[in-house]
Amino acid sequence: MIGPRGIPHTFCNPDPDPARYLLVMSARTSALLDVLHSGKRLDPEELRDLYVEYGCRLLG
Repeated sequence: MIGPRGIPHTFCNPDPDPARYLLVMSARTSALLDVLHSGKRLDPEELRDLYVEYGCRLLG
């Protein structure tokens, strides 16, 4: 999947079997994912603020 900036998107696997994908991202997005996967529990406001800090917007 290739999309221009600002395009809302999500990932899902509708198949019962596991799926794999290759994701190429900017260093800034990689840093955001590092924080998200750090294990720190964030409340909804903290999560929203974190996304804003990294130039993203969490929808939904």
